[in-house]
Amino acid sequence: AQIKLQLGKIYSGSGEALLSIDARNQKPAVSAKSTLNNIQVGNLLKDYMDDAFANGKGSVNFDVRSLAEASSQLTSTLKGVVGFDLLDGEIVGINIAEKLRQAEALKDGVKYTKSREVNSTDFASLSGKGTINNGKLRLTDFNMAAPLMRTKAKGTADIHNQIFDMTFDAYFVNSRTGQTGKDLSNTKSLLVPIKLKGPFNDFDLSLSGSRFVLQGQEAKIDEAKNELQQKQDAEKARLAQKKAEEERRYQEAKERAKERAKADAKKRLLEKLR
Repeated sequence: AQIKLQLGKIYSGSGEALLSIDARNQKPAVSAKSTLNNIQVGNLLKDYMDDAFANGKGSVNFDVRSLAEASSQLTSTLKGVVGFDLLDGEIVGINIAEKLRQAEALKDGVKYTKSREVNSTDFASLSGKGTINNGKLRLTDFNMAAPLMRTKAKGTADIHNQIFDMTFDAYFVNSRTGQTGKDLSNTKSLLVPIKLKGPFNDFDLSLSGSRFVLQGQEAKIDEAKNELQQKQDAEKARLAQKKAEEERRYQEAKERAKERAKADAKKRLLEKLR
């Protein structure tokens, strides 16, 4: 059975949804496809995930399906795709600017004193896409633009077990001050991986090792990697050509030896017949 819903005003926006239930097999199949426009995403997250860890207004779309005999199995067998595009909001519980300043202090070998600014990250735009398999969302695209920084992300959000395992690559894009008025000019070129891991309601945010890269050097690093790869490929080709040449010479020498052996055998036979 299929039910098409015109949701009208929902979460201060609008949307439509198509719900399907197939009860012909032992485990009923439930699917849902929806597009929500101009909604307040914080309200949506609070209702369906018990935690509004992001706020902002924009669109959310998903096309998911699940096999379940009980409601508790709905998320464990959940599969599909999801996408979102939000404007003028914040991520609650994550202060990426704070981690960037901490990375700068670590890079310079100086002590960092944690600020008292609010534990959130404002954004001008936030968009992403992901695939869901057995209740685990894997990001295939994630871009956040803030007044001071740009951020990309990769990793997973386990919807069934409610656990994050993500890495953000963040960097500042200008030298203005942050949310507390602190000068950020020294960090504007620093690319910092930040690890987000743990339960949805009690996750940990930490610097991911010491792999800090200056923006503008990534291309040089990639160029050096490509150059090294080309040298390795050229060396492999040279060795392969040398081996082929040695094999050719060996076979030629082997054939000449055979011919000489045949000639010698023929000569000995003729001498015996005389």
